[in-house]
Parts: sequence; structure tokens; C-alpha cells
Amino acid sequence: MHLTKYLQNQSKFVVITVGLLLLFLIGGIDALIVADVSLSIFYLIPISLTTWYAGEAPGIFISIASSIVWFIANDAIGETTHAHPGIPYWNAAVRFGFYLVTTYLLSELRTSRDREKKLARTDSITGIANQKLFYELSNLEIQRASRYGHPLTLALIDIDNFKHLNDKFGHKIGDKLLQEVAQSIHGNIRGTDIIARLGGDEFALLLPGTGYEPSQIVVERMQKQLVEAVEYHQWPVSFSIVAITFMSVPKSVDEMIEKVDFLMYTLKNSGKHGIEHKIE
Repeated sequence: MHLTKYLQNQSKFVVITVGLLLLFLIGGIDALIVADVSLSIFYLIPISLTTWYAGEAPGIFISIASSIVWFIANDAIGETTHAHPGIPYWNAAVRFGFYLVTTYLLSELRTSRDREKKLARTDSITGIANQKLFYELSNLEIQRASRYGHPLTLALIDIDNFKHLNDKFGHKIGDKLLQEVAQSIHGNIRGTDIIARLGGDEFALLLPGTGYEPSQIVVERMQKQLVEAVEYHQWPVSFSIVAITFMSVPKSVDEMIEKVDFLMYTLKNSGKHGIEHKIE
């Protein structure tokens, strides 16, 4: 468990170095024991570790090195006799093929695992954070804001008449609109800000350490960009945007969401779209 955590936080160079050290340790033991006892399977330890934590190319490198070390330990300096002089080389090639297949399968498994992990935390249509990831990141920002006494601004962006657009132009255009919204918002925020699609036609934007005036500038600029994008495509939609700047940070993300949801409800019931921004 400790080794796993250690390797996860290391560079590829360190992982490869650890793999080589394990390989030479196994090769040294292999050279000392009797030829009838095979340690071939143990060479998979450095190969697997290197492939999983450093990638396919380093894994192939360790596979080649493992085949060479195994060959030296068992045949080049061993006393084993063979019916044909080419047999040791054939055995080495077979082991290399086995190690190579293992490296490839492990690499594909890691890639698939990372892809599934990413999909579980991002919105499949827009590529931005989904609700789960938004809650995780927002919780961290709440803790940080509480510790240092920084303000926090949360904005909700709701697409008006989104259902009508889907019904009239189809879901393909609806998805394109969602992507345009995500890109427009993303182009107007800092790297530390958090944007997410909470579901349907609702987006959330968290601005850590941002007071009322700076966040108002961001929200107004964002609305301008969104309106220009839909006007360019001639999409019959508008945007309702609400924001609350929390000078006293709420205890949870749910509490923040509840407050901005109520503000959105009030804005929608007033029969208008636009921006509503308040301080708490």
C-alpha cells in the first residue's frame, strides 16, 4: 500500500529506476539458485509496476531488460546444456513475447481505467466537470475560504427555452448549444475557477476568493459572450444568471446551491431573464 502511494506521486524516471532495481535483485537471485528452479514469473513484478505507473514505453524497456537479465542469469553464465545451441535464444524470445503481451494488456487496462475514471467525473457532452466533481472541488474551496476568511461567489446559468430549441431543432443542436455555453464560460474564467454542468440546461460557476465587484464583472462579461454566441447561431434562447457572493462562507455545497436555486426561482417567477446578483 505504501509502495503504491509512493509510486503514484513519483516521476517516470523514479518509477523506471525502482523497476530496474527490482529487476536486478530478481536477476541476482535467479543467477544464484539452481537452474531447475525458474523465477520467470517474478520478472513480471518490475514489468507490471513500471507499466502501470510509468506507461507502456517504459514497460517495454523493462520487458527487454528483463529478457536480457533472465538470459544472462539462466543461460549465458549457467551450466544448463541444450539439445541445440539456439534453444536459449528461442526461450529468451518467447519470454520477451510473453512480457511484451503483459505490458500491452496492462497498459490498455490502465488507459481504460483512467478513461472510465475521467468519464465518471466529467460531463459526457461538454467535457467539463459534472455534478459529482463540482461538489468535490467546491467542498475543498469552502474549507479553504473558511480557513482564510476569503469570499466565495457561486453563479448558476440557466438556458431559457432550451426544451423548445430541442423540440424544434433536435437534440444534436441542443448538444451543440450546451458545448457552446461551456466553451464561452470557460473562456471567461481563471484556471482556479470551477465550471460544471449540473444537469439538463443548468451550469454552475464557482469563483474562489472573488468578491462582489470582480465577480459581477465576470458574470456580465460571461452573459455578453453567451448572448453573442446564440445570436450568431440564431438560436431562440436566452440566459437567466444568478450569483451570490458569500462573505460568510456556508457550511456545505448543498447550502450554497439551495440559496442560488431560490434566487433563480425568484428570477424565473418574475417573468424575466438576465442577471441577479446579491451578497450574503
